Amino acid sequence: MDFINTLKKVTKITNFASSIDYVTLRFIPALTLVCGLVMTYKQYAKSSISCYSSSPASGNGLVDFVENFCYFAERFYELPSTGLLEPLPFQNIYPFLPIIMLLQTATLCLPKIFWVFFGNRTELSYLLKLCLSFDINGGYKSMEKLLVHFDKFLIHNGSNRNWNCHLLMGYFFTKLFSLIICGANLIFLYNEIFLKNALYPAIILKQMLISNGTNTATTPMISIFQQVVMCKVTLSHIGSENNLVVQCILTFNRYYEKVFAFVTLLIVLSMALTLIDLMKWAIYYIFKQYVLVHYLDRKAALMYNSSNKKEVIGDFIASITVDLYFTILMIATNINSIIATEVLNELYITFKTKRQRVNSIEKRQLETLV
Repeated sequence: MDFINTLKKVTKITNFASSIDYVTLRFIPALTLVCGLVMTYKQYAKSSISCYSSSPASGNGLVDFVENFCYFAERFYELPSTGLLEPLPFQNIYPFLPIIMLLQTATLCLPKIFWVFFGNRTELSYLLKLCLSFDINGGYKSMEKLLVHFDKFLIHNGSNRNWNCHLLMGYFFTKLFSLIICGANLIFLYNEIFLKNALYPAIILKQMLISNGTNTATTPMISIFQQVVMCKVTLSHIGSENNLVVQCILTFNRYYEKVFAFVTLLIVLSMALTLIDLMKWAIYYIFKQYVLVHYLDRKAALMYNSSNKKEVIGDFIASITVDLYFTILMIATNINSIIATEVLNELYITFKTKRQRVNSIEKRQLETLV
């Protein structure tokens, strides 16, 4: 249990509002990073190419020379039934596929960096940490500390604080930025990796799940993940030049093919979850009054039938800024609804006390004038 609790603390994202943020902004980039590191290890620490030639040739280090030459060749060839070499319709990026994966991982981490930077540049950063580290057993002291910061940063106080939505706007732009990053990655994969064949990753994933990768009948014959290619090697000597045609096996292309198909699925999943999360928060905002009344204490809800109390609760809900409402929902999502209810009721009691104090002062002033 201690090990599990330690993992929870390590994987917990500070300043985020839901588990969807954990999946899209940390879990998925972590998976792509693992894929990129494994690809890097396989590509640069193991034998990633092996070449064969039936033409007689000799020389010190000839085998290594041929393999290195083909490894960095600008273009590979195929040998059709006609017996004439034909260049493949794409450049050789086989040595750089792990680097491409790592760069994609870096771009997927940008939205989280953007959100952390935004949170640190606002006065709400400390408040968000208080919400996520709220001590349920801390009693009134912990609640009072939280309410003081709510009143300082989030409560609508007359004309000095208008529509306070800095936190929500930062969160919205983070989501929008995440969608743009994922869309750009999908466009790159579609154009450069899958050669404008949108069904290619779906075919690979289907083979992995259903036929265990053994059925290649539906796999495109020409792809960037060719496993067997032909290569032209130029051997220059004093007064002569020989062209050697060799057949090379790109050892890890079959593995890279599956990795990029899997990463494409992760990016599509990230975009879908981000859109769902945006719709969820939009629905929450549309039904703001209903949600806040639901979170209020049962006594306050019963008082809602009284015209005076109804007016007080209505004014209280109107005083709840967008950021405060968003933060209460975040508490309900990350901790539980009971704590969110307690926080909202304490805010309501404070608001009602201030309202009664203001009304009593106004009443005394009227009596004095009379």
